[in-house]
Amino acid sequence: MKSIIVKTVFLFSLCSSLVTAQEDSLKQVIDTAEYEQALMRLQEFHATVTTLTAQFVQDKIIVPFNDMEESSGSFAMKKPALFMWQFNVPEQQKVVIKEERGYIFNDSLKQTQIFSVEENNFLDFLLAGLSKPLGEYFVNFNVTLFSGIENEQKVYHYKMIPNKEDLKNYVSSCEVSFSQDTLLPVSARLVESSGDVTRIRFSDIKVNEPIDEAQFSTVIPSDYEVLDYRQ
Repeated sequence: MKSIIVKTVFLFSLCSSLVTAQEDSLKQVIDTAEYEQALMRLQEFHATVTTLTAQFVQDKIIVPFNDMEESSGSFAMKKPALFMWQFNVPEQQKVVIKEERGYIFNDSLKQTQIFSVEENNFLDFLLAGLSKPLGEYFVNFNVTLFSGIENEQKVYHYKMIPNKEDLKNYVSSCEVSFSQDTLLPVSARLVESSGDVTRIRFSDIKVNEPIDEAQFSTVIPSDYEVLDYRQ
């Protein structure tokens, strides 16, 4: 279950050489005024976002074997509490979150898994980053801000280390980059407590455009097996 849930979110690095190259182009922001200005810009923009869609490519390195899994697909969000991930490669899989309930539809297995978001600290932590102001979200982390160039654009790069024990059980660190021009997400990187590393790169991001709510449907096909993990 955990490995499937982990696949649903954003967030993370192709390989150590790529990460090193990225970090070499970033400089830590020491000035408090600059830090506060960046946070204010992002929070003001975040407050104006009601819908968001994007394409993504996700790479995950699994330790200790250094095996790499690659997947791609699309993401949609509508405030306050609708989320959808559509994985097209390597297999058709759709994840829908409606408020506190989640559904994983696996077409190849003809199977649907149902789970409670509030009972999964890891997923709850990731979704909070989309639904809460950044200032509230950062309370759970020791946050360091970097500024520099990533993918040929100037970014704000936040590195977050959990300061709560329940989150430390799942996450060692989380990093998210935002374009300084558009304030849209560029990439995210997650290091799990197991050492597994995931990186997501976003593209074709659209904000506040009409969304077909049918893509958030949780109707389960009659021929699908249902696994209900809610307690």
